[in-house]
Amino acid sequence: MGQEPNEISSEFEADSKHAQILIGLGESLQRFDEVRDIIESTGVEILSVDYPSPGKVRFKLNVSDMRVIVLRLIEAGFSTIKGINAGKF
Repeated sequence: MGQEPNEISSEFEADSKHAQILIGLGESLQRFDEVRDIIESTGVEILSVDYPSPGKVRFKLNVSDMRVIVLRLIEAGFSTIKGINAGKF
């Protein structure tokens, strides 16, 4: 019972070289810092950050595959996460 592909891709900007992660944080700045630290601890650079809607943050990353980062975020207790690897939508 997942989302339709168009629903997911509408939350991301097409990028052939960079993975993206959308994460729900609510209003907690501390959680933002925690996410940033987790991403950076993997050696991945955050290229940009934007806020597509209240309580949601989208990170564009300098890697093509975001799976390891999503696993680390889940291990840290984050549950509202969507990600997409680099490629054509």
